Amino acid sequence: MAAKVISALISFLILAAVGIVAGFFLLVALNGFGERDAMWGLGTYVLLVLVIAAGMSFAAVLIVGAFAKRQVGQVMSIVITGPICVVVGTILIFVSTIVAAGVTNIVSGGRHT
Repeated sequence: MAAKVISALISFLILAAVGIVAGFFLLVALNGFGERDAMWGLGTYVLLVLVIAAGMSFAAVLIVGAFAKRQVGQVMSIVITGPICVVVGTILIFVSTIVAAGVTNIVSGGRHT
């Protein structure tokens, strides 16, 4: 049980940090859009990052549970599961950054200030 919690917590914290860093890049990308238009993209981004981080944490719990059934050690299951969930989550966060920029562009009608 401890391995599941540790793996989920590590995955969530690392993906939250990745989300914050990618959020700064999104803010730079949204420079030039109006504040009202950019808020739609930022809201979409925050929602997607939270869903991705929670989903990858849940996936980490499931994967560690699967390793426990196969008699893999707790430390080894954390070492294997952590990078997998973080890499997949990072890719999804990158995609969510593009989606958020697209939402902002659609809401603004393609106009910049």
